[in-house]
Amino acid sequence: MGRHDCDHATGRVVNVSMSGLQSGDDFILDTSMTGTLSPFLGNLTHLQLLNLNNNKDITGPIPSEISGKIPTQIGKLKHLTDVDLSLNDIRGSIPDSIGELSKLNLLYLNGNKLTGPIPSSIVGNLPQIQRMYLYNNMITGKLPSSLGKLATLTDMSLANNHFVGQIPTSFGNLKNLMSLDLSENQLIGPLPPQLVKLKFLQSLDLSKNSLRGSIPSNVLNLKNLQVFDVSKNKLSGKIPQHTTNIPVSAFDGNAGLCDAPLPPCKH
Repeated sequence: MGRHDCDHATGRVVNVSMSGLQSGDDFILDTSMTGTLSPFLGNLTHLQLLNLNNNKDITGPIPSEISGKIPTQIGKLKHLTDVDLSLNDIRGSIPDSIGELSKLNLLYLNGNKLTGPIPSSIVGNLPQIQRMYLYNNMITGKLPSSLGKLATLTDMSLANNHFVGQIPTSFGNLKNLMSLDLSENQLIGPLPPQLVKLKFLQSLDLSKNSLRGSIPSNVLNLKNLQVFDVSKNKLSGKIPQHTTNIPVSAFDGNAGLCDAPLPPCKH
């Protein structure tokens, strides 16, 4: 049930799609592949879409270097716009050469066993990136402040990893961001007041970290905000007045927080 498409003019392969689950009107079929990601993938230099999601038996690192000075093979696919390797068993670190995919719109690496930090090459080198899903991995290190340079991002989820340190203030520069999920990490420090600059933000999930301090006054009143969750942190102080309908559960697990929708503050 896999598929590859060729450009009719050049004969070059532009689409490789092999999802582990295929569905129709009345069926769901498991078509999972097994094996490793071949380094020869780098030879498909006109590839635009790479979709190998939900193939749980694909193992090994994302293709490594051809030789010491040549970038990792995936970086040769200069025409790639969509990369979906989610829900597999891919290990190792994210190759630096991902940052060479300047036409990339979608990067889905969620649901693997990736380790190591976010490579610095990603930040600032993906001028068209819109969605970046790295959640449900084992990625470590601090959140690079230079992620704030990815101004075209609309959705970013880095949830359920091992990130440490503070939320960069530069995230306030992600002017097109609609969804940000940093939940289930080990983040500390305050909520950056710069988040109030995210005028298109619809969903903000910072739950299950160790964030401290108060909630910035205007974050809860962002015009498009629909989902907000800071539960299970170490926040304190008065919850700012807001008109957004946010449930009590969104603030649970912060012993120092008070006022609506939680009990009133004690003076």
